Amino acid sequence: MQEYPIKKPPESHSAEQPVKLMIGKVASLYDISVQTLRHYDKIGLFRPEVVSEETGYRYYSVTQLKRLEYILFLRQLGLPLSEIQGILDRIQENSDWSDALKAHIDAIQDQISVLQERLRLMEQLTQTPEGSSAPMETVTIERIFPMRHYLLREIEPLAVSDSRFSYRLMEERKQLLGKIPPVQSAYSFGATVSMADFRKDSVLRYTGILMDPGPYHARPASGSVAFPEGYYAVIRFDRDCCQPEYAYGLLDRFLKEHSFESEDLILEIGQASGFSSISRISPVTELMVQIKL
Repeated sequence: MQEYPIKKPPESHSAEQPVKLMIGKVASLYDISVQTLRHYDKIGLFRPEVVSEETGYRYYSVTQLKRLEYILFLRQLGLPLSEIQGILDRIQENSDWSDALKAHIDAIQDQISVLQERLRLMEQLTQTPEGSSAPMETVTIERIFPMRHYLLREIEPLAVSDSRFSYRLMEERKQLLGKIPPVQSAYSFGATVSMADFRKDSVLRYTGILMDPGPYHARPASGSVAFPEGYYAVIRFDRDCCQPEYAYGLLDRFLKEHSFESEDLILEIGQASGFSSISRISPVTELMVQIKL
């Protein structure tokens, strides 16, 4: 039987040169911009392996690309660059970096809550007054639960007929919130009226500016006032069809006819949160005063 000698491959006397990728090639591979890679280099997040002294060209090695893939993956999850650096350090140390992701999960949950509240607000704003099941211009007794918290700023009595009403209203809101809010804000503005003051001459004078802090955790100058749970006399009316004084009069007449003892403070607030009850923007308005049964 004939034997065939096994030939060994010729020995290489020169080490294989690693592949170097120019910045444009790396950008093309990952469908990102050259400017992005330059920014990563500038902040020390992902630097080229070699920068030519002659041309200033950046060159990356193939082994570096794993780090870039981590960066792009974490960016896709929404993590800021400032946090990604710390996570990459943990990966290099083979340590647990799940805590950083758990913190980001909490942040995402907060964002989801805000978006859900915005969706609820938009759905409310698209509802027509006719779509409401609550009767209009009819006083009802409702149990308000749980306790409501509003921000309240007491003001000098402000009549709707006052020629400076709109200006005064803006100034008082600024004092309450610390700035003049946009017309369609994230907050629900309203007002308070003294029942005793209204009964004197049936003239509507606001004695306070009211605000529901809403889901955005406002930090206004004034503190929160709790309006306890309990039974309230409530009337809803459309400001486009009914003068506010008329609705206040109906509420007053109802309390007198049924001999209800009530608190002095009447709350007026728009049904559609996000709008002011005492502007023409939010016509559907709710008046409520706590009563004793």
